[in-house]
Amino acid sequence: MGQALQIRVRGISSISASNQPLFVIDGVPIVTEALGTYTEADNPLAAISPDDIESMEVLKDAAAAAIYGARASNGVVLISTKKGKQGRTNIDFGYYAGFSDPTKKGEFLNADQYRQLLNEAFKYNNYDGGDYANAAEMWEDYTGTTDWTSNNNTNWVDQAFKRGHIQQYSLNINGGNEKTRFMISGNYNNNDGIIIGNRYVRTGGRLSLDHTVSKILDVGGSINISKVDNYRISTDNAFSNPLQLNALPPIQPVYDEFGELNRSTVYYNGLIDVANGKNLSTTYRTFANAFASLKITPDLIFRSEYGFDFNNLEEEQFLGSKTQDGGSTGGYSSDYMAKSINFNTNNTLNYTKTFNDKHSLNVLAGFAFQDTKFRFSSVEGTTLPSDSFTKIASAAVISAGSSSETRHTFVSYLARINYKFQDKYLLSASIRTDGSSRFGINNRYGTFPAVSAGWIINEESFLKDSKTISQLKLRASYGLTGNAEIGDFASRNLYRGVNYAGVGGTRPFQLGDPNLTWETTNNFNIGLDFGFFNDRISSTVEYYKKKTTDLLLNAPIAATNGFSSITQNIGDMQNQGFEFSLNTRNFIGEFKWSTSFNISLNRNKVLRLVNDQPIFTGGRFLGRVAVGEPLGYFYGKAYAGVDPSNGDAIYYVDASRTATTSDYSLAQNQKLGDPNPKFFGGLGNHFSYKNFDLDVQTQFVSGNDIYNMAGVFQSANGDYFDNQTVDQMNYWTPTNRVTMIPQPRFNEGNGTSPSSRWIQDGSYLRVKSVSIRPTHLFFGRYFRQLV
Repeated sequence: MGQALQIRVRGISSISASNQPLFVIDGVPIVTEALGTYTEADNPLAAISPDDIESMEVLKDAAAAAIYGARASNGVVLISTKKGKQGRTNIDFGYYAGFSDPTKKGEFLNADQYRQLLNEAFKYNNYDGGDYANAAEMWEDYTGTTDWTSNNNTNWVDQAFKRGHIQQYSLNINGGNEKTRFMISGNYNNNDGIIIGNRYVRTGGRLSLDHTVSKILDVGGSINISKVDNYRISTDNAFSNPLQLNALPPIQPVYDEFGELNRSTVYYNGLIDVANGKNLSTTYRTFANAFASLKITPDLIFRSEYGFDFNNLEEEQFLGSKTQDGGSTGGYSSDYMAKSINFNTNNTLNYTKTFNDKHSLNVLAGFAFQDTKFRFSSVEGTTLPSDSFTKIASAAVISAGSSSETRHTFVSYLARINYKFQDKYLLSASIRTDGSSRFGINNRYGTFPAVSAGWIINEESFLKDSKTISQLKLRASYGLTGNAEIGDFASRNLYRGVNYAGVGGTRPFQLGDPNLTWETTNNFNIGLDFGFFNDRISSTVEYYKKKTTDLLLNAPIAATNGFSSITQNIGDMQNQGFEFSLNTRNFIGEFKWSTSFNISLNRNKVLRLVNDQPIFTGGRFLGRVAVGEPLGYFYGKAYAGVDPSNGDAIYYVDASRTATTSDYSLAQNQKLGDPNPKFFGGLGNHFSYKNFDLDVQTQFVSGNDIYNMAGVFQSANGDYFDNQTVDQMNYWTPTNRVTMIPQPRFNEGNGTSPSSRWIQDGSYLRVKSVSIRPTHLFFGRYFRQLV
């Protein structure tokens, strides 16, 4: 819990650099890089209560996003928090409670089915004619346990999950007069997750203050402080992760004969880590900003903003003597600390003037600067006196320690002109120049212009009096945006310190490119906005085309020089697609019903790579990057099923898929699937009647393929001791020859090599949320009247 939202704005624009959009909260670009030892980026919204957010806007096209220039290739998410409002003091209290249950849990073999499948797999190894008299002997020799004939029938999947509970409290006090407006809020969120051992607790508060000093000067600011405790579980691939429990055989019990968690399972019983360990991540985060707005003339305003984002993370891990990793070292304790300090300032001059009631002009010019520092330190200790001592201070051996620091800065100059004629014709142009310390000394600055035009057709005389068409607007834009989300020193040759036989030394660590520069995206967008019957029906249709050039690519190089890659500007990529949204107000009386629908179609294509040579990620994921194909498409051997004559797994020889072979090495690699969806979208319905609201949100994705990495182990026809999904019981036998499940052959790899066998359709339609809530509480009204 608390991990980053994976937001992709109009497709994936980069291969090696980040694809996350720029998050800006109250004018402050915030840090989204992963600070912790987990590779998942931090969620920039996790430290803010949803009740404190006033609005959220996603900037997608160049005209809107180009003002953020260097940071906007992946889109921009603008978040505005609530501020105090003039009027009587209002006190709002909110409470929410709910529960969640895991759904669509995997169906795995019970004890009898498991024994049947493994017995067939053992038979292929000739246990009854070789070294073993029966399956029980072979099981005991391999596993060291004697529970082959036990009466246990453990559902290990259920052991990993529980019912989750959530409680949220929020308090908001706001008010003020024409001179001073204020808002104070507090929130508490306790989310006990559906995975055992996983819990998320956030406590926070926020203060916002705006003051009108005089007719020409306004000042204000806000501060948000939060503390997040995230009780985490191990990473996905660790056997100590509860989700890995499904691999354990059902014939093995959760507890041993002494009532202790079973430590004699085939694979590690991850419940031991939950009971005899701790993995706590604590984050203290502060967002703050202050501004002053000076009206130099009635038409010219100078605004200066200063903000900071301070993030302090501490990860504490303890593994007791009963755990797999802690037991071998007499207990293990670690403490990891990370800190990011991000300062930002924006200074702008804004000129607004209307001439002859026809010409409206707005001119903005400004300067921005951002300085971000990261500091990391860690220490590890082992050999603790007992499991009652969990801190490193009690460790007899300090086994490891490290520290590091990094920093980057951005400096920006920007200008924008907006012109409107007769409220019908719109023209806008902007330009931004950004410099970043991340790039080579020869190319630190990039310039990103944009232009847009619009025509409000319904303001023309031939439509102005129309009672049917209430809105009709045609718009188009073109511009450049940039991406700088790479390592802070990717342009430099780096060395690092090493221990050589107890003597300190240095060694080359990274190859740099002094010509490294911005990744640039050319963005074209055309759209039509229209509304009917006083906007009872409104819609938007858009077409876009994005071409990213000079990709920041970890380019592969010959490893003979000691390095396998270098970050360079090589490669091009394209995204193009359509977006459609429709909003309707179906009923507008005492009973209200509104509907929103959106659908997007995006097509991604790689246009250029290093010498146009494909990049094959290898391993079991089958991912590949190649010119003319979508990013990360699946590439490898095509699974053809089972040879009915002998139970061998077979593969297609080539892309024609006419001939098959049981020799995996003879099957040619070919395109197997595409992880990018053909279309995706959402449908929402909102109902309100008197004092109650009902909101139903659904989302859908279609046409994307997924590679079931877990299937290589849990849907592998009894290749090893992992428990299997129930579909594997349809395995090949002399009397069941027509099947897609090969003959079970213990530890023989019959059909378990990477292939299309585990590529599945990822399409889905799900109800994302259903909420019903009162819009006004009678005691709430009464309480506000008393205040």
